[in-house]
Amino acid sequence: MRKIITVLCLTVCIHTMYAQNKPTKEETIAFINRTAEEAIGTIYNSTRTKEISFDLMSYRRISIMEINKDNGTIVETNKYVETQTFPSLEFLNMEKEFELMNCEVGRDDICEIWIPFKKDVKREETNNGLASYNRNESKKEVGYSSVLAILIPKGKAESVKKAFLRLTEIVKEENKDPFAD
Repeated sequence: MRKIITVLCLTVCIHTMYAQNKPTKEETIAFINRTAEEAIGTIYNSTRTKEISFDLMSYRRISIMEINKDNGTIVETNKYVETQTFPSLEFLNMEKEFELMNCEVGRDDICEIWIPFKKDVKREETNNGLASYNRNESKKEVGYSSVLAILIPKGKAESVKKAFLRLTEIVKEENKDPFAD
């Protein structure tokens, strides 16, 4: 009897410790944001990243194209706002690999990590000409893709993948039917 009680106590303790080791939804989102924010200030695809944010339904990156003038000054010419809106993380495509793409090796080692989805990710990009360069036109493009593309440091790819898989677990658990058999 004593052995049974001891085994049960150990099982409960181990389960409690295991459950406490997994990051919460908020901690995981904060980690993804901190990691993506490491790209702020870096040059990627000929633009300097100014702002990045991620939440459970979207990713947003604001960047500026800069031109060096003959006198050594830098002029900001265009402001790009890229927003990707994706379906619930329940639709993450586990059958496909996360991929590192378009790495800017030697230029801060920033890459896009492509996160596959089963449903389309909506991608909107707005290009605003800035008054400082005498260009005031604005252009908006909308497209769809099967991947969410987030800028991250190359060395953080595996951690970001694990964070997305963790978020998927959390979302599936939250959306679970409590009345299903």
